[in-house]
Amino acid sequence: MKSKHILYPCALSLFFVWLTGCASTGESAQRDQTTANIANFSPPPSGTKKLVAAVPPFEMDDKNIYGYSVTGNELSTIAADQMTTLLFKTRRFDVIERAQLNQLLREQSLEGIVKDGELAQMGQIDGVDYLLLGKITNFRFKRESTSTDYGVAGRVSRELLDGITGGFSKDSTRITTEVGVDIRLVNPENGKILMAEFSEYERTDTADSMGIRVAGIGGGGDSNIQPGKDDAGQVLRLAFADALHKAMPQIDQIMIEQSRAEAAASAVAPASSTMAPAPASAPASAPATASKFCGNCGTPLGANSKFCSSCGTKVP
Repeated sequence: MKSKHILYPCALSLFFVWLTGCASTGESAQRDQTTANIANFSPPPSGTKKLVAAVPPFEMDDKNIYGYSVTGNELSTIAADQMTTLLFKTRRFDVIERAQLNQLLREQSLEGIVKDGELAQMGQIDGVDYLLLGKITNFRFKRESTSTDYGVAGRVSRELLDGITGGFSKDSTRITTEVGVDIRLVNPENGKILMAEFSEYERTDTADSMGIRVAGIGGGGDSNIQPGKDDAGQVLRLAFADALHKAMPQIDQIMIEQSRAEAAASAVAPASSTMAPAPASAPASAPATASKFCGNCGTPLGANSKFCSSCGTKVP
């Protein structure tokens, strides 16, 4: 009897280890599958050069940000990091890292030129042609519990998980994610907005299908839940990818116009470098050596002179 009492807890423990291991593997696969193709951008226009851009931390609309467990500053920088990666994957940008941007601003005494999500003042930033500015306008995770009969094993596993996660089961709970983002490509030198786009990304699915690791916070259906950093980054990446795909025609036009302007500038070189130097002035001709002289006054005479220019004597 004692051996049976010992066996049941051990069996349950092994079952739980197997269950959580499978869940973890499934989550990783689902997360990979969810974002696998979002960065498949079309090739950039041929004959164009990459744009040099930097991505400062994003602005957040606090009144529409619900239930996130990361701080506001963390969410803002997570957004900038996700956008930096996606910009690079478009093959249209050389992206300046955020730390490098901060260093450039310090070196050029331009620390106040940008703040989260906006251009505070205009100014030329050496080494940076454009700023990608962004704002998170909406960010919410909601849970909608469902009741499904999974059989004895399913009910046992769900009860075990619910006891640990506070009543949240990934295979029986549908999650609605709502993420809104605005992005703008700005020339910091003159403040001109060259591209503006947005995305209102919304998806409802089970936590498993979305690859979400988020734990529940209790309460009934339709309650907000708290995503961790990884989950926040995942849904932000999906929203930014959607906005970038829509912005590709604008970005490609910027690249084409930039290449045309550079080609035109190189074709018209400064006058000093294209004009041949003026030839040196020819030296003044030396006076012709006199071939004869006036027999009356001795004045030198030209070869064809018939009269002396001084005394008028006829030259023989």
